[in-house]
Amino acid sequence: MAEGGREYGSNFSWSPEHVENLQEQKDEVSAFQCLFEVEGDQRFSIISDGPLDLTDDQMFSLQFHVPVKSPYDVMTVNVCIPEQDFRENDVNNKDVLLQRSESRNTVFASFSVKFLTPLRLTVVLSPGYPSCEPPIFTLSSSCYLGISDKVFVQQCVTDDDIDTRAVPDCDNIDDTVNEMLRYNMQEEMTEFLKYDQECGICFCEKSGRDFYRLLPCKHHFCRECMAEHCSIHVKEGTVQHLLCPEPKCETEIRPYILKEVLNDDDYERWERLILQHGLDTMGDIIYCPRCQNVVVKEDDLGHCLSCLFTFCTKCLEKWHQGDTCFFEKEVEGDEEGKNGSTESQYVEESEAERKRLQRQRRAEMNLSYQLIRARTRQCWKCKSPIEKNGGCNKVTCSKCFSAICWACGRDITKVSYGHFSDNPKCAELITEDVMQTPFRDPTPQKVREIDEAILEGGKLQNGM
Repeated sequence: MAEGGREYGSNFSWSPEHVENLQEQKDEVSAFQCLFEVEGDQRFSIISDGPLDLTDDQMFSLQFHVPVKSPYDVMTVNVCIPEQDFRENDVNNKDVLLQRSESRNTVFASFSVKFLTPLRLTVVLSPGYPSCEPPIFTLSSSCYLGISDKVFVQQCVTDDDIDTRAVPDCDNIDDTVNEMLRYNMQEEMTEFLKYDQECGICFCEKSGRDFYRLLPCKHHFCRECMAEHCSIHVKEGTVQHLLCPEPKCETEIRPYILKEVLNDDDYERWERLILQHGLDTMGDIIYCPRCQNVVVKEDDLGHCLSCLFTFCTKCLEKWHQGDTCFFEKEVEGDEEGKNGSTESQYVEESEAERKRLQRQRRAEMNLSYQLIRARTRQCWKCKSPIEKNGGCNKVTCSKCFSAICWACGRDITKVSYGHFSDNPKCAELITEDVMQTPFRDPTPQKVREIDEAILEGGKLQNGM
């Protein structure tokens, strides 16, 4: 092992021998630069250059990254964290397993890596090097150097007897673990790009550089298949399903990948759709019926800040404070709600044609409202209507992907089918055909009446 050289202060003076050493140091540094000049090679770096002239006491400072070789394909890293320093919310990596000690005073975290962080050798070339003095150096590492199939990491303990030339990169466990995970991910990607890979969609073998590797699932697909996959979902408007193509994988495709595989028009469409999808899942958001801008609704009232239109959020007509909205009226037994004769609620023009069109629109909206109320349940999370056309009583919302029980309307996203074991009444409807609602498809006679009401702006004679 090389010995550390003596320190040099600001009063140091350059002798002819030191000047000759400086020239040899410059030649040596140039040689290292030639050896590690490959693009992207981070094994060598210059921290500080040598002196600019003989009045400068600055010395060359170099750093070498030495890869750690291990006979094991995968190594387990165990981290010991004091309970008072542990924050569970900070652990957002699904690959990190957590376990508390029996005393509950310590938390053990473990994860697997294929590549350990390299040793960092920092070398300072003193004025006496290489003629009469060795370089000054420090050796640092993020992990224990007695490499086996397991690495144990714990808080640094200060000891006066330690060799100050061999030091850890940092004293903080969080920084150490993050550095190990980051480096392992970086080296895995470097190795992935070196070799040919097989696409999970077309099963063609291509260079790793022609693939997209999704994280954290690590599934990979060629650029052509990924572009086709993304383009189809954007064109069909199903941006909420822009996930990893691997079956049952729910890893989202990152925006930078979409930016690369989609053309400008499709990417702009994706941005609009994802914004609209996000707004649609918010229960207090509605669109202005006049200018289509986003409006934050207050109970039944919506006020557009763009066009200053104030409207009812149920019927989307002009605000009618004090008057009951016809959407709130029961269809059966409420003749006014059925026949749509509610023009007095709004400021209308006197033309007969406009009144007829309004009656027609109300009839259409009334029928739609009847159908929605009869056939759908409201999602507990995003408030979107959900329709069930068969199967068991576990129903998944297509907007926010939350699961509800069709029988009781409860959230069963986490418990899934376990809900039916604990609630036998909800399970009774699982095997029954379609769904239990009072809605019946209209008879041919009713279809004719509906058509006449829509075309002529007339009144519905009977309820559904």
